[in-house]
Amino acid sequence: MKKILSIGNSFGVDSARYIYSIARAGGERVKIVGLFIGACSLKKHHKHMIDNDNAYELYLNGASSGIFVNMKEALLSDEWDAVVFQHVSYHAGNLPSFFPYIEELSAFVKKCAPNAKQYMHQTWTYPVGSSMFDLTPEIYKTREEMIPYLKSTCEEVVKRTGMQGVIPSLLAMTSLYEELGNKIYRDDLHASYGLGRFALGCVWYGALFNKNPEENDFCDLDEPCDIQDIILARKHAKMACEAYGYLK
Repeated sequence: MKKILSIGNSFGVDSARYIYSIARAGGERVKIVGLFIGACSLKKHHKHMIDNDNAYELYLNGASSGIFVNMKEALLSDEWDAVVFQHVSYHAGNLPSFFPYIEELSAFVKKCAPNAKQYMHQTWTYPVGSSMFDLTPEIYKTREEMIPYLKSTCEEVVKRTGMQGVIPSLLAMTSLYEELGNKIYRDDLHASYGLGRFALGCVWYGALFNKNPEENDFCDLDEPCDIQDIILARKHAKMACEAYGYLK
């Protein structure tokens, strides 16, 4: 069984919704736990690490458990194969905002879960005209400006910290948006309950299990989706994973 712990926010909840079901359909046994605080930045995650408070709502296999835990408790609760970090979306392309917090978080995880591979979640940008651009730093105020910052910043963080790799959700969501537009969003920032979350689950499946999402037949989503759109989501997830050296 592969055991995955995600330390994140609502983007982590979006990404994890279907991973359990996709993995099971692919013949894999998996446990995925998410530590959720809405709009939580790395700076806030770092503070909660220091305070050791029960601030995190625990998600198990894509659904809320209703239980609140602290980071250390979650890390020590099992033998994790992978731990995924995530920054708040509007600062995810702002490199200085990662440090020193991600380094200290990574070291803490290494101490508590020494055998776990660590990953940085490369989060997606917002749809055209999103009000979320009011919160972004001045270096990117449009979708087109934000994309390269998200990509390069995540890659640099992985390089500096020595993490295992990137979970390339940005790449898949960007290319899928070019074909399907706002179908993959449910509001100004979050993935749609069906297609958007499914595409993200396919990316995580490809990256963390090194398996081709196009060869996985899971499609039982929380809202109706056209089968051709589902096929496209699998295709773009595969392309994103291949671009980062997965699926070899």
